[in-house]
Amino acid sequence: MTPEDRARNWKDAYTLLNDTLRIDYARISKENLKRLDGEIKQIAGKKVLEQFEEQITHDINTGDLVLARGSRNWGAIEEYGWMLSDLGLEEERIVKTSSTQRVDREAWGNHDFVFFFYGYRSHVGNTTLSKKYGSIKFFDPQILYERGWISLGDWMEFFNAQPIALQTNSMIGKLSIKFERSKDTNKILRARETRKRYRFGDRETGMRPRLAVEELFFGPDIKKALASHLILFLRSFGPAPLLLKQLGDQPVATLLNTYLPMIEAKIPRAMSMKSVIGDGTAGAGSPATGVSSMISAGSGSG
Repeated sequence: MTPEDRARNWKDAYTLLNDTLRIDYARISKENLKRLDGEIKQIAGKKVLEQFEEQITHDINTGDLVLARGSRNWGAIEEYGWMLSDLGLEEERIVKTSSTQRVDREAWGNHDFVFFFYGYRSHVGNTTLSKKYGSIKFFDPQILYERGWISLGDWMEFFNAQPIALQTNSMIGKLSIKFERSKDTNKILRARETRKRYRFGDRETGMRPRLAVEELFFGPDIKKALASHLILFLRSFGPAPLLLKQLGDQPVATLLNTYLPMIEAKIPRAMSMKSVIGDGTAGAGSPATGVSSMISAGSGSG
């Protein structure tokens, strides 16, 4: 099968995902977005916060968001002209160096997607990650909004279910994530039923814990979901007016990087190298601790 054929039959990747997780990706994305909006409405917003929320929504809709990926094999990939999913590489008998594990396939069924980091170019452009995982390339995200999906973090973390403290410069406090492990004895079911809870500093939030699939958002819902998450964080932790003003003076790119420091993006089956729109440099520190593991998982010839 040619890469073009794989890309043309992109819905096959979702059939595999749906059959494994017993979900409908488009429907669950809408349900997740509706749940987010419901949580936001439960927390009263002051007028100044509502103005700030409009700023967040506008900036995410118009900002310079890109797909990013690292590799030490760009020469071979560019000669081939495409990146294939882990399953695609296997079926085409192409030597692969991707880190997709058996549990990815058994638990999530997402091994027919090409993985990327998704965020603002300004925060993934200057990164030392290229020194470790090979040079970083940026890809046009338009295909993501048409046929891809995102998860807020790495789903493999639901297997480990360990607390994660992410180093941030948030005025609200240091972001940490705690996983509330399910008691199911089946490791796959346990991972699917494990919930993630967000908190800042020593403050516990009223935000309900999330299952992995509750942070899945399909193409047309992605930007709305990101804006809604930022708004929910701010409402949940109720910053004082002066603090809110200071937050409002920061670029939305900085806020997104702080509160959602790792966003995985998945493109079904195959991604053309014609979608490359730029290269990252190695001039500054990593934009977020969690990005390292995502780029690592996305590096290689797949």
